[in-house]
Amino acid sequence: MNLVVSASEDSVAELVKRIRTHEGAIRAFGVARLSIFGSRARGSAPPTSDLDLIAGFAKGRKGSYFDLARVKLLLEDSLHVRVDILPESAASGSVNRFGESLRAF
Repeated sequence: MNLVVSASEDSVAELVKRIRTHEGAIRAFGVARLSIFGSRARGSAPPTSDLDLIAGFAKGRKGSYFDLARVKLLLEDSLHVRVDILPESAASGSVNRFGESLRAF
């Protein structure tokens, strides 16, 4: 499967819309908040850019890397784009370094 989507093919708004169609399944993995950051959030993604995400887990739920992997695979399969996903606890420095994030839900 080709996991590269041109930045011109998918605007940030379109990506958010497509992510939200899977919100129920993503929430079932314990994710309460999902944000896009990096070049796609800035609208400056080159054609081969991946999708950088930050996942925040529901209060009282300690998310695992298995949960993150499930979200990653779900979105890669449905969006046909490479996905990198970080837990909120590990992402604060990355967001500050790469720019603001955009909330998907």
